[in-house]
Amino acid sequence: MKLSFKQFLKPDWRKIILTLVLIVVSLFFNWRFVFGYSDMSILKSTNVLDFHYVIRGCPAPYLYLGVSGGNINSFSIHYSLFLADLIFWYLFSCFMIWIYDKFAKKFY
Repeated sequence: MKLSFKQFLKPDWRKIILTLVLIVVSLFFNWRFVFGYSDMSILKSTNVLDFHYVIRGCPAPYLYLGVSGGNINSFSIHYSLFLADLIFWYLFSCFMIWIYDKFAKKFY
């Protein structure tokens, strides 16, 4: 049976759940740090980072958290990048389900 592109993208419960799981996993395991120093003299004297941004999201960094002293001071979401991230993970989950279905039919 040949799968059309419309059927490939058609949502079902497996694709939606896999997409949500992949987004949550990418939030926990893909961290990038961009350091912004508010006072260079404090940094040089103590060798401690006094303020930094935690940027999360894979492949598009859409969630920015400003952290200082272990506390979250600022929070920002870039919705266009979040949409790009959501589309990427949905297409990836469609591809993974397609591969699973293709090989599952050969073995069962």
